[in-house]
Amino acid sequence: MAGGARGTRVRVDLHLHSSASFDCRVAPLAVARRCRQRGLSPIFLTDHEGIDGARSLVDAGQDAIVGEEILTTEGELIGLFLKESVPARLSPEEAVGLIAPDSVPFWDLPSLRAAAETAGLDGTRYRLQFQMLLARPLLFIAMVLIAAAFSLRFFRFGGIEKMVSGGVGAGFVLYVAVKFVGDLGGAGLLSPLAAAWSPAVVASLLGASALLSQEDG
Repeated sequence: MAGGARGTRVRVDLHLHSSASFDCRVAPLAVARRCRQRGLSPIFLTDHEGIDGARSLVDAGQDAIVGEEILTTEGELIGLFLKESVPARLSPEEAVGLIAPDSVPFWDLPSLRAAAETAGLDGTRYRLQFQMLLARPLLFIAMVLIAAAFSLRFFRFGGIEKMVSGGVGAGFVLYVAVKFVGDLGGAGLLSPLAAAWSPAVVASLLGASALLSQEDG
């Protein structure tokens, strides 16, 4: 792969096995050495139905991507950048949902969470994604209120540069807050409900207060 006309060329193999798979006898570190000899980096280790081999490379400080070759009811597919193993013999749609919760339609999230928990996996990511999608309309309302508060003040008193910079700054702070609290929820440090709704509720209250103060002023 190349990153543009003058970009750095990267050589990778997206489908590698190690002794963590039933069909290979080469240890993960030996696979990593062979990849370096051939100029392949990073190492995409995709063993059958497990990520222990790839995790061992990451734990050893290797430049490795955790992947898995997943057996589904309609064939095999490759999952990359995994945090946990995906169970075998799910439908392709269920397997993809476990790989990338953001790609799952809103209405399918509850059933997919239930399938993940039945398989013994942590369903926190799917609970969080479901609640964040529910909270999104309120988050949009908060953005409108914050933008209105900034634009109203500087429309009345002048200073278009301050209006634009203030609005952009407020939007950036809100974005960082949503991502930070969402990461806390994904890590299990906050409940999915609190992680999803608290930024939207707090931002809405602050935006409404700022807008009312401008009207009173």
